[in-house]
Amino acid sequence: MKTASALSLLVLLSACGGSDHVTMPSPSPTPPPCIQTSVFGPASGSIPSRVVDTETFSTNSTGRVDVVLDWTFTDSPMGVYVAQGSCNLDQFNARTCNFLIRSDPPGPKPRKVSASNVGPGTYGLLIANFAAVDESASTQVFLSSAGCPPLSASTPSSAALDQARAQVGGSLRH
Repeated sequence: MKTASALSLLVLLSACGGSDHVTMPSPSPTPPPCIQTSVFGPASGSIPSRVVDTETFSTNSTGRVDVVLDWTFTDSPMGVYVAQGSCNLDQFNARTCNFLIRSDPPGPKPRKVSASNVGPGTYGLLIANFAAVDESASTQVFLSSAGCPPLSASTPSSAALDQARAQVGGSLRH
């Protein structure tokens, strides 16, 4: 009887995985840190009615370009664009600039837009006031690393596409 009990105990122990090997869960990889560098602004000023204000900024490494634009009047149609290289008024009105970001009105206020995997270089920031009134606006551009959470983006509606076809009759200013 003792032999049968010992044999039963041996069978039970082997069924419990009686090896000396213990499996530990592998640790989750540490996410990369979020590094944000301001490459333009904060800047603020007046943008006359039906004018595109242009500014220039440069990046020295690859990353995500994040643009934040805010303005005074909620119902003013404002657009924000980032182009590689230069973009004159005729190119802007024809929408033939080499746009990395193209956020036509309408859109949320403040506007937050991004472009991923932007390489080092010089870029044009264009802020368009499509409104019939002058606007006060503030903007800032960041270069963000892969560890930074994405900005929330807006989805243009069909009304936005109609609005985007509007041309700026005023001027391009620096």
